[in-house]
Amino acid sequence: MKNTYSLILVLLLITAKGVPQTQIVAEYLTNQSIIQEHTKLYPIPGSHLLRDKEENIQAYFKQNPNAQKLAKQRNAVWNFSVGDYQQWWATNLVTYNEYEVSSTCQAIGDNCYIFVEDALWNNRVTENTVNSINEAFNNSTPANPSKGIYQIDLETFGDPPDVDLDHRIIILILDIKDGFTGSGGYVAGYFYSANEYPNGDPALGGTKSNYTEIYYIDADPADLTTIAGLNDGMATTAHEFQHMIHWRWDDEETTFVNEGCSMIAEHICGYDLEYWFNLYQNDTNRYLFYWDDDDPFPDYARAALWTLYLCEQFPNNFLKELVANQFTGISGIDNTLENHLPNLPIPPGRNFNTIFKDWLIANYVNGNSVDERYTYQYSPLSKPIPIYTHIGSSDLSEKTETINPLSAHYIKFSDGNNLSMVFNSTNESINIKAIKIGSTVIEDVPINSVYTPEGYGTTFSEVTFVVYNSSSSQSATYTYSAMGPEISYDDGVPEGYLQSLAQGDSIAVHFEGKLNTKLDSIRMAFRRPGAIQMGIWKFTGSYDTSPFGDILWEPDSIPSSDSTTSYPYPEPFNNWVTVDFTDSTDVIDASEDFII
Repeated sequence: MKNTYSLILVLLLITAKGVPQTQIVAEYLTNQSIIQEHTKLYPIPGSHLLRDKEENIQAYFKQNPNAQKLAKQRNAVWNFSVGDYQQWWATNLVTYNEYEVSSTCQAIGDNCYIFVEDALWNNRVTENTVNSINEAFNNSTPANPSKGIYQIDLETFGDPPDVDLDHRIIILILDIKDGFTGSGGYVAGYFYSANEYPNGDPALGGTKSNYTEIYYIDADPADLTTIAGLNDGMATTAHEFQHMIHWRWDDEETTFVNEGCSMIAEHICGYDLEYWFNLYQNDTNRYLFYWDDDDPFPDYARAALWTLYLCEQFPNNFLKELVANQFTGISGIDNTLENHLPNLPIPPGRNFNTIFKDWLIANYVNGNSVDERYTYQYSPLSKPIPIYTHIGSSDLSEKTETINPLSAHYIKFSDGNNLSMVFNSTNESINIKAIKIGSTVIEDVPINSVYTPEGYGTTFSEVTFVVYNSSSSQSATYTYSAMGPEISYDDGVPEGYLQSLAQGDSIAVHFEGKLNTKLDSIRMAFRRPGAIQMGIWKFTGSYDTSPFGDILWEPDSIPSSDSTTSYPYPEPFNNWVTVDFTDSTDVIDASEDFII
């Protein structure tokens, strides 16, 4: 007796799960890599190189509480004239010994004396050089043609010290001894607070002092005869002048906060910081307040971006109040926020912790959100580079990562759908935000439970997780895993049926392969009880000869014991049979076209 069975259009639902495509793109930024990436000279602020010696001065006053921390003023003002000769102490930044520089006053402005090392005059430094510096310091900057660096820095950070009874700042242009060997970075300038104490003051421990407000600008290898070189020199001037102001108000401020203010001094005077801002994005797993004098490039970049965010979020004298605040680091920021209310009300609950979180989100979302907390006015800014980028459909086995204090990881998923994530951690300081890019939405992600970003693959083309450590003292470990998106070939609703087949006849259904995927399961809709034979083959690419290539799954009997009603069929259809391959010993590769 010949048995035939009617099937409803051989409805097949296939799921394909991708092999993880993980790209590790984070690269730790080092001094050497910076040098290798640059074919020209580039300036480096140098005040951080003297931080240890300045800390020795601070230690002296802590050990001698009765000593006068702020030096008495000089007995007389300088009253220099153009052409006056003067020897100044400078510091060799290799040996850290002082040496004398023979110089001549070449220009005088409303707020400065400009001295030039005699060996450089009409060689590395010209009259045009000092006139340009004089104009920028006193009268006009790229940010404001009616305000010089002096006025802008004072308005933003506060008044400078004045131990010499002369309000003019001494700018000494010289060849800074920094060990420069002919390529890469050079020290463009520095401020040294030892010059604020009388020569011979026991707090200096033998360090020579000029006992005046002075900072140093390099002219070799810096080329102050070119527009680009002058811009670098003026940016350094704004930077070092802020250090002088900061010393007056809070000489014990953390290096990170102090340097961040100096980087913003360059920005508010109109000198470009784009290069520095973009350096941060290469390594976001670095303690926010960490500073490495041997490799400061990532730290300058991070301090610049963080302080830019504060400057834009709290524009009304916030930085001036921060500089004047006697608390340091996080405490200084929180205390300044609390006392900033008369000038700019702070939204309830916005403190260092919430600002740090908002900053991490803004760094990635910038330009794609109407929320001012997540948008910079400054442009252009590049995004942080994720430590992992997962592309396409994938199951992802558990990965373990560690985040430094006040640091973050960015983990990106794109070109997939139906993603389910699990982040696990025993550290309460681990926090996670999901940034869904398309119509930007930011969501909290729970710890130790499944999170599915709704709309991923439809409304949202990508989702990036910001995993951050809110602890300021301890590293924290977390794990994450993912169940990848499923690719289905049908909507699961029968639309017709196949007529009865004669014994020996077959129906072949062709499917396109999906790169790096495996066949998960097949579903078929039966009308009545019975069985069919089903196998899976690679598609040869031709129907003219035979579509059957290498066999992927040996034909087997697929039974059904239930029946359903006649057409039109119920929705949802109630007689599906699933052939599940997930426990199969042979993984069915669906990377190439196949037939069933």
